[in-house]
Amino acid sequence: MVIRPSLITLQANEQFIHLTLPETYQILSSAELNGGMTTTQHLLNLKVSDCPYDDPSLTHTPEESLLHFAKQLGLPSSTIGMMTAASMHSLRILSDTLEETCITVALTCGLSNARRAGDTADISALFPSHASHGTINIFVMIDTPLHAKAMVEALSLVAEAKAATLQDLNIKSTISNGIATGTGTDSTAIACAIHQKNTPQIQYCGKHMKLGEMIAHLVSSALSSSIQRHVLGTPQ
Repeated sequence: MVIRPSLITLQANEQFIHLTLPETYQILSSAELNGGMTTTQHLLNLKVSDCPYDDPSLTHTPEESLLHFAKQLGLPSSTIGMMTAASMHSLRILSDTLEETCITVALTCGLSNARRAGDTADISALFPSHASHGTINIFVMIDTPLHAKAMVEALSLVAEAKAATLQDLNIKSTISNGIATGTGTDSTAIACAIHQKNTPQIQYCGKHMKLGEMIAHLVSSALSSSIQRHVLGTPQ
């Protein structure tokens, strides 16, 4: 499947979602596999409980498990990889354009691990083993280069849009029963075209900027649809 107009290729089933970008992009993410600032053309979201390639004798950490699965799919070691226990049927993809720049949001959502920022932590160790839960995993893809500071702004804006949407839908933390601001294991990736010499680069992506407004709107709309139709099962 090709997601137009950005020509992002989608491969999806009940076990994983694989997005192939039009070219190698710059990525800023909190992903388990290759998180941080890096470059890749491949984005992977894996439902761990249904992973047919997850051999416990070969994969001992989330990063190793994702890398093992990516290799089974023929993907490079540079692949950005996220994990979730949420259903792949919760996938929502929305796109919009601004001055010939395409912005695409793809996300999956589970809320069994809903948390409010500041809730009492249930893991006190600084270096714990990872546990998979229902998670909100979000990919934001922009086919125009962003300055690093704009990527950080975009990452922050996604978090705010997610929290605002959960507030609008009155989603409660499973720990404190306060309004949730996310889940305890969310991952987000901001992907943009790599800056080339003599080509324009977007410098800002905050709430004063139209790009920031569009990213927040796409994240909120996709997340609201996923929660209402898949998680809550209510019609829209």
